[in-house]
Amino acid sequence: FTGLIRYLLFCDYQKTGQTLIILMSHMKNTLSLFIDGLTIFYLLDSLTFYLCSTTLITSIRLILNLPTYYIFNYLFKKWIIFRCLLVFWRRYNVYKRLHKKRDDLLDKHGRLHIKLQGLHNMDGQCKMSSPNNNNELISLSVSQLREKLCSKTVTSVDLLDAYQIHCLELIRSRSNCISEIIYEADVYAILADNSRESEGARISSIYGIPIALEEVFPIRGYDHTMGYTICTNRVAEDDCILVKALRDCGAIPVILTNVKQKIFGLSANNPITGLTSHPTHPGRACISGTGPLLVHNGCPLAIGFDILGEARLSATFCGKTAFKPTPYRMSNKDLK
Repeated sequence: FTGLIRYLLFCDYQKTGQTLIILMSHMKNTLSLFIDGLTIFYLLDSLTFYLCSTTLITSIRLILNLPTYYIFNYLFKKWIIFRCLLVFWRRYNVYKRLHKKRDDLLDKHGRLHIKLQGLHNMDGQCKMSSPNNNNELISLSVSQLREKLCSKTVTSVDLLDAYQIHCLELIRSRSNCISEIIYEADVYAILADNSRESEGARISSIYGIPIALEEVFPIRGYDHTMGYTICTNRVAEDDCILVKALRDCGAIPVILTNVKQKIFGLSANNPITGLTSHPTHPGRACISGTGPLLVHNGCPLAIGFDILGEARLSATFCGKTAFKPTPYRMSNKDLK
């Protein structure tokens, strides 16, 4: 206050008037906020008093009127029992869905392992590639794989088998970066090999290259649960626009990687697949399964869903590179 008096005495009147206007404006805003706070407090107090008094009056009337009280007590107990049974029933359905999903995954991976070993042949001989050749193939970059495919050193089927064998090993290692392996990918690999000569120079740079997708992208015949148990056993009826575009370019979706539940949390953790561990620090977690999959050479290329930086952060923390394209350059149609 003393400083304000000195300022008023030793300053010119124009600046003093401007200062008073600013001061009065701040006082007005402060007073308005104070009055608004008192009004809200009064409304909350009145509402609380009304609810408490109404509850008390209703309870007294029920106690004084015994038949009504007994009826109300009976209905209230039945309602509580019904709600408890409903909660338990929903939890049981979730538990049943989760176990059915896990059993289906085990069955698919088992059938894929049998197919890769060639156990369906009559002679029962194993036709799997040697581990050294597989490790050499999965360690190559996309450009190197393209050169081998164009020179016909390897085929898309050989490349797909190498990655599927390695992904089955990753599933057994409990890294939890893979949600599901696409069983029918070999069909598209065979089509890519057969149509490579007819397409000629028109083939794209990812033609015949295996590619991984996060589990949020719908693929026909597979779940896209987004980490929620309630969404299991609800297969997609059709591919999303992005998957269709990739297949039109000749890419082969092979892997569905683990995801977190929507935008919640900072790690890829859900009841279906579990917690994805970091590839170099197993005691730590990752924000999605795409980064660890690339580090483990599970796929040469991956596409993730990026709202709060999930794909970029996952790649960065694993020593890989990711980028987010310009908005609306890639369609998000059919995505939930």
